[in-house]
Amino acid sequence: MASPTSPKISCSICAKSIGHFTCRGCQKDFCMCHANEHRRQLSEQIDELALQHDQLRNNLTEQLKETDSHPLIKQIYEWEQNSIDKIQKTADKIRTELQIIISKHIENLSVDLTKFTNELNQAREADDYFETDLNEWMKKLDILKDNLFKPKVIEINLADNNIPLISKPLISMFSEEIIEKVVGNIRIEDNGQTIIHNHHQNCHATARGSNEHTWGQHRFRLKLENINTNRWIFIGIINKDTSMKETSHKSLSTYGWAPPDQVYLNGTLHTGYKNYNSDIELNDIMMFTIDCDRQKISLTNERTRSTWVIDIDLNKCPYPWQLHLNLHNANDRIRILSI
Repeated sequence: MASPTSPKISCSICAKSIGHFTCRGCQKDFCMCHANEHRRQLSEQIDELALQHDQLRNNLTEQLKETDSHPLIKQIYEWEQNSIDKIQKTADKIRTELQIIISKHIENLSVDLTKFTNELNQAREADDYFETDLNEWMKKLDILKDNLFKPKVIEINLADNNIPLISKPLISMFSEEIIEKVVGNIRIEDNGQTIIHNHHQNCHATARGSNEHTWGQHRFRLKLENINTNRWIFIGIINKDTSMKETSHKSLSTYGWAPPDQVYLNGTLHTGYKNYNSDIELNDIMMFTIDCDRQKISLTNERTRSTWVIDIDLNKCPYPWQLHLNLHNANDRIRILSI
């Protein structure tokens, strides 16, 4: 009885069944001729990759030497010039308006001065005046002087304006963050990107980020990979120098949120503060923002677009701030997503 013939394997390029070479990368089959060609193409690709790598390395070296040429620094130069242009245009407009007002004011003063001159000349010609008249004329003359050099009817308020002419640029960045310190039943995984409540019973445990924040706007994307039915997970900030403990959400420098409706302001619970009512679900991604420049923190559910904001009292929570998480339920899990 004849043995079954093994199916022939054809080259993926020429379809010939001459030779048999399988590439471990693309899993395609080649004849000897096209195997060599395929290898030559791979060699060209890695050469091109190495060339792009060298170009990037050169660009990095150049930018380290000349940071002023960085595109972000150029944006600030452009903002500066645009701000100067805006101020100059506004100043020119105000000067024109003010010149019209001053000219009208001087015309009115000229009319008043002419009347005063006529009154004074008539009294001198008639030799009809006394001390009381002289005192009255001196008062009129002083008023005219004040109205010329220090007019009370015209006033410029340089600072009495809640809306600034030029808005200060805010530096906003997605911060590369890892969890560095924990207290209680929390396990750190994935090189600090993930924390897991690793106790079989519910109990508080705290975790803090490695970075310290004193300026700028810092954003973090937190994925809720596992949450208990009551969904209690605290997300917020704490002063770096505050001592760590399991119930860190009650520390005096703590600000943040915990579902379903808990808001902590300097460690004190304010239920439903600013109508906070969490809508988180399993696998939701929360955008947490630390805004040092405006002294605020905000929390946004990327799925529902719900956003909540807390103003920070620097007397209660001075800089530097740190990312502050607290888990309570067994197996709860949060991951800091890489940008």
